[in-house]
Amino acid sequence: MNNCKTLITFLLLTGLGIIISLLIDKSGGSKTVCRGGGVPGRIICMSPAVTELVFALGCDERVVGVSDFCVYPAAAEKKLKVGGEFNPNFERLTALRPDLIITQGRSVKIADFCQRKQIPILQLKVNTVEQILADARLLGQRLEQAEQAENLCRRIQDNLRAIEQKVGGCKKRRVFFSLGRVMGSLSGLTTVSGNTFISELIDKAGGVNIFADLEQNYPRISKESLLKREPEIIIEAHPGQELGAPQKEKFLQDWQQLGSLPAVQNGRICFLTEDYLIIPAVRIDQIALRLAQVIHPEVFGE
Repeated sequence: MNNCKTLITFLLLTGLGIIISLLIDKSGGSKTVCRGGGVPGRIICMSPAVTELVFALGCDERVVGVSDFCVYPAAAEKKLKVGGEFNPNFERLTALRPDLIITQGRSVKIADFCQRKQIPILQLKVNTVEQILADARLLGQRLEQAEQAENLCRRIQDNLRAIEQKVGGCKKRRVFFSLGRVMGSLSGLTTVSGNTFISELIDKAGGVNIFADLEQNYPRISKESLLKREPEIIIEAHPGQELGAPQKEKFLQDWQQLGSLPAVQNGRICFLTEDYLIIPAVRIDQIALRLAQVIHPEVFGE
């Protein structure tokens, strides 16, 4: 439960950090700060998304440290933990003598640290599908793994197209994506806007994000706004949690407060607990598939 909450908090704070960095950096793209020559051999990954990308490119042996939130792949858990982008352990960062630190979004604390220590830093902005693929290629070039990066991107794109084709003949269904809701309350619901990779994946999975028009990436919404938008499907994301039947029943009971919603009336409330659900990295095709399975179960024989 605690890991789930901290990971969701990291996602929300990182989303805010990306927005701020975009206002500061007019280019809106990922970039390398501080000078450093040669191929990096001692890498520190400051987010789960970064770690997954680096490991997927076959550079796991070069990784000397990862953020506290990293749990995948399994080998990443054996790496030394160095805090997170908002609570970095500077003593460990210094002791590891990195020649490249990679962040998700713009972390002011780490950027300032790298400037003082003259450590190269690569800032990735993996908030959309396009950015995820572009940053995978950028990372491949920086680590001299361009071919592996291209193969990775091609696989992800092929899988996403296959999912779109599979649900292509279906009528799109209105979806409310609830992120990390607390049992016993429908107050302060958090969702995703159209600026996020999750919203894009909902679209590819044959759904329509009912809050796609909001500006903030991960906005809080009211019960009244939810009633007005009438979702046909409610997807509750509880990544990394184990929800037994009693817990799911209690979560379902909460929704009786909004019994007029089509999703509630038709029993279309789904709970997803896969640990990769909110990580913008190499498993976004798996996220899209899982979303498609709950939005259009009839296509998958479920």
